[in-house]
Amino acid sequence: MYAWRSTNVDICDISAVGVICVAPSPMVGAYCRAEVREVMEDSDSVVVKFCDYGGYYHVPRDVLRQIRSDFMTLPFQAVECYMANIAPLEGEESFSLEATGLVEELTQGIVTQVNVVGYSTEGCPLVHLYSTQGDTSIMVNRVMVEQGLAQWLEG
Repeated sequence: MYAWRSTNVDICDISAVGVICVAPSPMVGAYCRAEVREVMEDSDSVVVKFCDYGGYYHVPRDVLRQIRSDFMTLPFQAVECYMANIAPLEGEESFSLEATGLVEELTQGIVTQVNVVGYSTEGCPLVHLYSTQGDTSIMVNRVMVEQGLAQWLEG
């Protein structure tokens, strides 16, 4: 991570999708490795994907910084995937804040396991997410459905 208000790092000249740089992360409170995924010319901002813990964030272009070369030698720590066999509730475009909160509650700071059960049409892994609770392992995908926060999809 870079210092949050670091002034000795070069501003990154972002002109194309796919550039790896560092961007301020609201979750971590520091500059983190990020990939530019979308350039918004009309608002002089970009959408970045954080390479080491995942997630997307909309930031102004002028906060992006060039990444130090030694930080590029480390492999990225996050893998983008989709939870298999679940979808937002009927009529909803995305999962609710309650649903994302449940996933966080069941996985943060807890031993988790991911089983790849397939791939999306874009090649992104589809996974069953398991959380260890004491001596038992629970499938987070199923818990979301059981709590009425997602619908189960077969296949």
